[in-house]
Amino acid sequence: MKWQINRLVEPNNEDTTYFCLGYKILDTERQNRFNSLVRNHCQLIIEGLTGVLFQDSTGELIAANQKLASMFETTLEKLYCIKNVASLWDNEWAIEDENGATVPFEESPFRLTQKTGQSHRKTIVVTLPNGNKHWLLFNSQILAEEEENGLPFVVSSVIDITRERKLHTELKDGEHLMKAFLQETPNPAWVIDEDETLLFASKAFLEHFNIKEADAIGNKVTHLVPPSISEALYKDHLEVLYSGNPLQITRQLELATGQNIVTLINIFPINMPSGRRLLGGQSVSLAEKTKLEKELMRAQERLWTLNRATSDAIWEWDMQNGQIFRNETLMEMIGYQPDNSRGLSWWLRRIHPEDRNRVADKVKEATDHLQPSWQDSYRFKCADGSYKFVQDRGFVVYENGLPVKMIGSLQDISAIKELETKLNDERLHRQKEISETVIQVAEDERTKLGHELHDNVNQVLSTAKLFVDMLAVSSPDQQTLKDKGTDYITLAIEEIRKLSRDLVAPQLKEEKTFR
Repeated sequence: MKWQINRLVEPNNEDTTYFCLGYKILDTERQNRFNSLVRNHCQLIIEGLTGVLFQDSTGELIAANQKLASMFETTLEKLYCIKNVASLWDNEWAIEDENGATVPFEESPFRLTQKTGQSHRKTIVVTLPNGNKHWLLFNSQILAEEEENGLPFVVSSVIDITRERKLHTELKDGEHLMKAFLQETPNPAWVIDEDETLLFASKAFLEHFNIKEADAIGNKVTHLVPPSISEALYKDHLEVLYSGNPLQITRQLELATGQNIVTLINIFPINMPSGRRLLGGQSVSLAEKTKLEKELMRAQERLWTLNRATSDAIWEWDMQNGQIFRNETLMEMIGYQPDNSRGLSWWLRRIHPEDRNRVADKVKEATDHLQPSWQDSYRFKCADGSYKFVQDRGFVVYENGLPVKMIGSLQDISAIKELETKLNDERLHRQKEISETVIQVAEDERTKLGHELHDNVNQVLSTAKLFVDMLAVSSPDQQTLKDKGTDYITLAIEEIRKLSRDLVAPQLKEEKTFR
């Protein structure tokens, strides 16, 4: 039963009175089954550490405990209101196995137990109405002493393993991301555990030490790299392991060839959902870094030389520090004074509101899809408040799959846009003139035809009517034929008169009245 209890407070009365309202949440048939089960399995129904579910020969719920209700994020009252479990299971509930395949009602663990008489254990994934997913481990067994229609009742213990499955998924995703990173980085990179076991290694790491992945993964890293390197970095790894703080250091290392190199090493902790302590590392040769910096400096010098040699409006955007360089020609075009502090947001704010989002999306799409260039035309607000149409084109420079620099040119196409507008206006004007001429010719033809019908055909019909009126008749039948002929000629005259009025243009109708 479900009870609702309220305390009644009466003024000047120290006694406490309670109003209790109880009502049944089971029908009589299910109540009788429930009472029979309670006599033998009371402890399971009331206090089970796992969810407990009792079902009859058709799979209908007889009893459950509060733990099971909480797994489905509902109440016992709502559970006991469920009827026709088979129909709801197959048609309305979302029940799947761990591979995402639908689990029919007849393939559920409790139905298989009932049909085979053997225990069945299976994990099913239940998607609740609010979108939450629960991984539930069902362990179904026969209740030998309880039968109905020759079929035994089934009891299932249900364990919610949602947290464990999510942790497992997060761990697999983390491992996948780590492997993807280590496969793509051009620098030696590694992941080890607290026992110095190598778990992941980049291609550059394996090539650098001339070892195969199958021989490296799962072995102690100290046995794989030269002793001079492992001894130099051992203390650094221990410091990060126990402090939990990343470390960036510069070390001079001696390779197996006897060559000494200076390298920048980053060592960082990796937090795993399982609580396992891992360390990641990556090294960058300072010689290679210096080489890249020199190449970048030479490219910068070429850009400045190009700036002095060209009359085009050019710009350069360093996407790592956000700085944008614009040459004098570009700044003169838009009327602003040179200022290196004016970044991307300053430029975007001066693009016409109707064009701004389109341009920003186009630049983002280019970098997201590793496109080599992009271009677009838009309206830009100059220093004097006027808008200029500009054609903008940018070329993207990538390093290790990441955009680091964008170089572009700007062209003022306001005159071209103005000419296009004039041509469009002229084209519309010519089309309007042609349309008006066609309409006028059609109206003239209609007016001419209307006059022809009124002035000529109607005159002929009027004359014919006069002649018919002059005919002498000698019998009633001839008089009838004469009258009908006169009526039809009169009707024809009226129809032609109406048609001629409809054909004549309105302005001409005012000039001449048709009778």
